[in-house]
Amino acid sequence: MCLSNLSCSKKTSQSTATSSRWENDIVNFYPNQKMAEDKDSYAKGKYILENTYKALLDKNKVYDWSDYFNLALGFSFTNGDKSDIQYSFDKALELNRINSCRMLNSFDDNNQYHLTLKRALGNHYVKQVDQCKK
Repeated sequence: MCLSNLSCSKKTSQSTATSSRWENDIVNFYPNQKMAEDKDSYAKGKYILENTYKALLDKNKVYDWSDYFNLALGFSFTNGDKSDIQYSFDKALELNRINSCRMLNSFDDNNQYHLTLKRALGNHYVKQVDQCKK
């Protein structure tokens, strides 16, 4: 992730997903389109990120569970860094497990959000979904 230069073309090998700077710097960051699997997925992810960033700026970057959940989705569709996707996903669950689980449980096995998060996070996602069903 290249947070210091939001229009960067190089992808750094390390993400700042676990730092407190992440929430402040992530607004208006878009993964490189070349990393996306296809143009439509990237466009969907960018749309999700744009709307999430706008909402965050409107509320002075005060994050809630749904912002993190949307960031996880947006980064998944744009094929962003796995560490950023996982950080966002885990933070949504941490802040409001009940609503995050309701969202996850509303996805059927063929839902595009379910498939995209599963592709991005693999077993970590599957384990969380299983725990939400309990």
